[in-house]
Amino acid sequence: MTLKEYCKENHISARSISQACNIPYSTVNDLLNAKTELERTSFGVVCKMADHLNLTLDVFRAMFEENAVQYSPQIIVRNKRYQLLMDGKRVDLCKVSALNTKNIEDIAAWTFRDLQVRQQVEKQNVRIIDKINNAADRVYVDSEGNLSTVDCVSQGMSAT
Repeated sequence: MTLKEYCKENHISARSISQACNIPYSTVNDLLNAKTELERTSFGVVCKMADHLNLTLDVFRAMFEENAVQYSPQIIVRNKRYQLLMDGKRVDLCKVSALNTKNIEDIAAWTFRDLQVRQQVEKQNVRIIDKINNAADRVYVDSEGNLSTVDCVSQGMSAT
């Protein structure tokens, strides 16, 4: 049983969880619909929700994982084209044909893995750029043409 099914069966709305636990509605809704990773949710939020739903943390996690599996990418057909439906977004795969129909599962799996890798690379690039932008030491060329560093904070310089 998923968290969403559990809530529906027990007549518990996302709004009521949000109000009772003092958690933003969007956070509760994202968790119930597996739009966010449990690991990215604060422990306090998970504990409040589990307590409110009268679930142990283990049961809450198991239900969440069941939810995540249920909301995994789906292959759909729109306008004579196969598409991958993920997180409410559609990714175009290929046109419908006998050959593509035979191999659509593989095509979808390759596309899904490619998208995951791209997202990881993008996150890594953002982290690298943040590190560069937040670095305290900056390199400059002094009057003699030598490379030197200056501590921007102690010199009162702004980071670029």
